[in-house]
Order: sequence, then structure tokens, then C-alpha cells
Amino acid sequence: MIKNKLLTLPAEPGCYLMKNKKGEVIYVGKAKNIKNRVNSYFRGSSHDNKTTKLVSNIVDFDYIVTNSEKEALILEYNLIKHHKPRFNIIFMDDSSYPYLRITDEKYPTIRLVRDAKRIKNAKYFGPYPNVGYARELLSLIEKIYPLRKCKSMGSKVCLYYHIGLCLGPCEYDIDSKVYEKMTEEITSFLNGNTSVVKDELIKRRDEFAKQLLFEKAKDM
Repeated sequence: MIKNKLLTLPAEPGCYLMKNKKGEVIYVGKAKNIKNRVNSYFRGSSHDNKTTKLVSNIVDFDYIVTNSEKEALILEYNLIKHHKPRFNIIFMDDSSYPYLRITDEKYPTIRLVRDAKRIKNAKYFGPYPNVGYARELLSLIEKIYPLRKCKSMGSKVCLYYHIGLCLGPCEYDIDSKVYEKMTEEITSFLNGNTSVVKDELIKRRDEFAKQLLFEKAKDM
């Protein structure tokens, strides 16, 4: 069954769900090219022990095509939240799990951190399957929500302000409600409600397309 399904896979971005003999989803992944990524699991023998163990348990798989890699990332996050696949948990770095941390400040920050030390007045989300995944998620959030980037605020705006990734609270008086709204939406997203972020990505993609900025539209 798997060999036949491998022949019909699309060369498009999306997510794949690996299943065991009970029909349970045991692993969820995303790919720029579903065909290449899924086929890589069943070719050769250069896998590490964890991946070899995963492949030995796969008897079927499903896939979902998305419009972009960013949509695939959001979908992957949602699917992992829903299914809690066994191998996504096993594949985590056993020494220190990556988390995303949002600080509870007038001008909050969001950062990728490890679980060794936690600070008060902050929310933690995770752990995530690996550091690369957490960084992609953080990058996606930062493109949509221009939270403060600097560890300690100065008196003048920096590069992040000029490229649209920060509102510049160090120099400008920004209404705290703006930050409250952003942190509420980020928290909702990281708790599994991906609709707002997905809608924003689609909106931006369409706006770039109207301006004939096709490379930027593709990145959305």
C-alpha cells in the first residue's frame, strides 16, 4: 500500500501524517516538497536510530497540501497539538527542550529559550519537537507581530524598527493596548488557535501579489 501511495505524492508543500498498524498518528511532519520528503523515509538506510524506529512502525500515511511552507508550518503545529504523536515527542532533544517565552511587561518580548531556568512574569509555550521547528515558529510570529526585540531599551529606534519588525517603543509612545492585543493573539495561536495567523498570512500574500511582489507573496 505504501509503495503505491508514494507514486502518487504531489511535489508541493504541505504536511504528512505517519500511522501505525492501529491507524494511530505516530508522527507529523511538514515539507516544502511532500513527494521528496516522504519518499526519503523509505529510501536507503542512513537514518539515525530514532528515525529507523519510526519507519519500522509506519504502515500507512496521509498528507495535506498547503499553499505555502508557512501554511504548512501552521498546519503542522495544529496537527501536533491535536494528535500528540508519540514520535514527535521522542524526537525532542532529551537534554534541553526548546520553548517560546513571552514576557509580561509593558513592552513584551518573545524569545526562544531552554527549560533550564524559568523567570517570573512570563508565559512559556512548548516544548517543541526541535530547535529548528521552534525557530521557524518564532520567525513566523515575528513577521506578523512587531514585539520589542532588544533586551534593554535604549532611547533611539534600531534596525528592527526600520525594517518593520518593531514599533519602536524606545523612542515613540505606543499605546499599551496595542501590545496587549498582540500578546493575546500570539498566546491564542500558540495554544492551538491558528486561524488569525493564517488569515493574516493570506491577507499579506494577496496584498503582495496585487503589488506584483511575487517573491514576497510566495514567502507568505
